[in-house]
Amino acid sequence: ANADLYGQVLHRMSSEFCKCQSEQKFKHATSLAFTLMYLCEHRNSHVTDASTCPLHAQLLDGDRKWQEDTHSGLYDILRSRLSADLRARAFELLVPMLGFCGIDWMLTLSTTKCSGAGAGVSGAAA
Repeated sequence: ANADLYGQVLHRMSSEFCKCQSEQKFKHATSLAFTLMYLCEHRNSHVTDASTCPLHAQLLDGDRKWQEDTHSGLYDILRSRLSADLRARAFELLVPMLGFCGIDWMLTLSTTKCSGAGAGVSGAAA
């Protein structure tokens, strides 16, 4: 697998996810979650130790912008006043993100907003 190509795809998807301030954000979250689940499955099926997967290592150690944008987008959703259903959809992305990047990803990134992001996601209120 080509890590540069996957990196570009993740960068584009996470950027759209981070910037979007409408219900379209949740469609971006679903697409990003499925991509990450595929990458986790690829990693798990090709190596016995995740730390030895070259694709996984390159995506984690390369440009971290996609990780930061995903973090900001999730933070944006989870701090917004949304219905429980919409919040649950954020967790559908959080789970594969943690599986791919590990808990350190969630704890070490700042909560700075991505460029173009507004004051919250618009959608159904809680």
